[in-house]
Amino acid sequence: MTAGLDYEENVSVSSNEQWIIAGSTRGLDALTPMSRIQRPAFLPANIVGPVYTAYAAPVNVSNQAWVVAIDDELNREDGLPLIVEGDGYAGQSIPGWNPDGTAVTFWEQSKDDPTDTRLVIANLKYTTSVGPLVGDKSTPELSSTLPKLSTYVPSTPELPPTGTYAGAGGGTAVVSEATDQANPGHTIRTVTYTDYVNEDGMILNGIEATDSTANQLYIHYTADITVTGTHTGYLKGDATITNRQTYSGYITSDVDGDVQSILDQDAIEEAQQNV
Repeated sequence: MTAGLDYEENVSVSSNEQWIIAGSTRGLDALTPMSRIQRPAFLPANIVGPVYTAYAAPVNVSNQAWVVAIDDELNREDGLPLIVEGDGYAGQSIPGWNPDGTAVTFWEQSKDDPTDTRLVIANLKYTTSVGPLVGDKSTPELSSTLPKLSTYVPSTPELPPTGTYAGAGGGTAVVSEATDQANPGHTIRTVTYTDYVNEDGMILNGIEATDSTANQLYIHYTADITVTGTHTGYLKGDATITNRQTYSGYITSDVDGDVQSILDQDAIEEAQQNV
């Protein structure tokens, strides 16, 4: 997993484990309308599917290659894009390193002709990605550390337990659950923020909630959160996600006057045309 706030798909680690290449929508603000006001994943919003679908067609810009040092990644830095904006080609998965970490390969597809593809070799200079792994190079006994694939049972992501959570700088987020009396089989999960101070010093006050089925193939998400502190703004939403692919409604945030919305069609078209 990465620490980035936008859509990520394929990640490849350099041989010395100091750098990663991520196939990502970094810089396109695909998920940031919802994620940039940082808080734990208390709710099953499952917005990733509709966002990927929108940014993947007719021109797939969901997997542009970015290189970033591990330490920078942990600080939520975007890193450096390896694609050339405006050359008419969109980077695709899956990026890979050469053995000594001096170059990365990935393929690109023309925005005008999907049959027009090319292999790209990005030579990296002046980075600490060069060189082999230092330290323990032994291969772990995977059979003893990881479960067998045959034992895997697909299920919905595990959510944090209900209860009260303290903000990084104070305040609380209270997570509660209740049965939706009007819709049998639905669960309403609510988060109430009271002077909740996140890692960026944003102070959150308000409520966000989901009304979902047990399999999370139907989710109705609502939000009304006010942000003060180091930044000012809001997060508002009233959206329905079905089958993890279909989205209707809106999710919008404002941070210091910068307003962003999930699945902003103008932003999607601009991203796809500017490759």
